[in-house]
Amino acid sequence: MPVFDFRSSDVATASAEAIDPTHLDTQEGAPHYEAELHLLLNDGGVKRFQRFNKAHDGQTFEVRVNGEVLLTGIGAYGQRGAVRDLSWFVGSMDEASHFATSLNKK
Repeated sequence: MPVFDFRSSDVATASAEAIDPTHLDTQEGAPHYEAELHLLLNDGGVKRFQRFNKAHDGQTFEVRVNGEVLLTGIGAYGQRGAVRDLSWFVGSMDEASHFATSLNKK
């Protein structure tokens, strides 16, 4: 499975935000998310992620943050164009904060 590893050098800012559970569609057996990792990519990160998506169009890939697995089974869409603002749902606020802190270290 292809891997895209977001690095500190790709990110202008990263933040962790708690999710209001009343706004989630909670279905039995669905994953439970408590937080969101929000990334704002810089120009280099936008270009690198765009090249990756084009090269792996239609494939699923793993998302890592500075080498640590964030998510698996994400779909690459090569025609998406430039993506600067990304959000990923994660299981806990601690996890989202850990990844945001890791990406904000320059």
